[in-house]
Amino acid sequence: MIATEKAAQNWDGYLVLDAGDAFVPMSFVRQAEQGQAIATAEFIVDRFNDEGLTAMTFGDRDLALGRDVLTSLKSRARFPILASNLVDKETGGALFDSHAMVEVAGVKVGIIGALSPSIAERTLKGNGRMGPDTIKVSDPLAATKSSYAALEAAGAELFVLLGHLTHKDAEEIATALPKLRLSLGGHSMVHRTQTLGYANAYELACTQKGKHLTVSTMNIWDELGPLGRLENRNKYASLDETVAQIQRRIDSFNKRIETLKGDKKAKKKSLRTLERNLVASKSELRLKALEREDLGEVIYGANFIETKLVPLGPKIKGDPALEAMVAEFRKVYPSAETKKKAEAAKRKAAKAKKKKKKKSTKKK
Repeated sequence: MIATEKAAQNWDGYLVLDAGDAFVPMSFVRQAEQGQAIATAEFIVDRFNDEGLTAMTFGDRDLALGRDVLTSLKSRARFPILASNLVDKETGGALFDSHAMVEVAGVKVGIIGALSPSIAERTLKGNGRMGPDTIKVSDPLAATKSSYAALEAAGAELFVLLGHLTHKDAEEIATALPKLRLSLGGHSMVHRTQTLGYANAYELACTQKGKHLTVSTMNIWDELGPLGRLENRNKYASLDETVAQIQRRIDSFNKRIETLKGDKKAKKKSLRTLERNLVASKSELRLKALEREDLGEVIYGANFIETKLVPLGPKIKGDPALEAMVAEFRKVYPSAETKKKAEAAKRKAAKAKKKKKKKSTKKK
């Protein structure tokens, strides 16, 4: 979510974004599963259309679908699929939109998509890619700088990068684009919030397998505007929690050491190990406490961003209409887990039948 001071009460300004690897779970598609892979990708795009996705980019695994399928998904989507550095291997011409601009909560937001060549290489050169090898991943820094210039000329005030990138590429891009504020990563598959480069930009990465929804809220004060200082509120909470965890660990070590000291049968080796761990934890606590002290207090006058993970478990009620559509889709295209269970049941039944037949033969 991105909100100005005026919009903060009702959050009428928000972006729904996807940073790639939405369509294919692996960096290849088996020949026997190509039909299901295409149908799955089309089903996901249709649902993204229904949900009003703002924009997305392709991940390295998505490239396994091949150029023809990716192009058809672009035509099917009612939202921009951004890939600034995916080009034709021979001509170097752009294959997809490189950037888009939307206005949200009164702020003109430029969105750019990019992919690191080293990340995409395995998929593009692998045998599991569908269709001919006609896609090239060009220099992401040059491509994003070009998109940035075009968006800035069009009046973009704040920039978001949808990046399937290595950390090195993300750092270089953040340093080169002064108005970049958010870099949404889809490749690392771990939850992470951190500062990028020397710029006032933050990298946000979410977890894999759809277990969590990452919700990032950016508050922009009217008097500061979108380029005012941006505080990462998560860094305070994260360090405070780390300090608390280390302290709990120290308390646990102290308690166990006291217990062992009072036990005449306790092994000296175990006691020494605990004492060493206690010393190491105390040193770690001192360092983290100093790090937290250096942060100082939360600066309430600055623009700020906060990120939280929302667990998508049984307690989160699904949309009945969407669940019904998924159920109908699975009747035609069962999930890999369902197929695995069915194959295991089939093998078990065949084994039981063979065993029964063998017993019957012995009786005769």
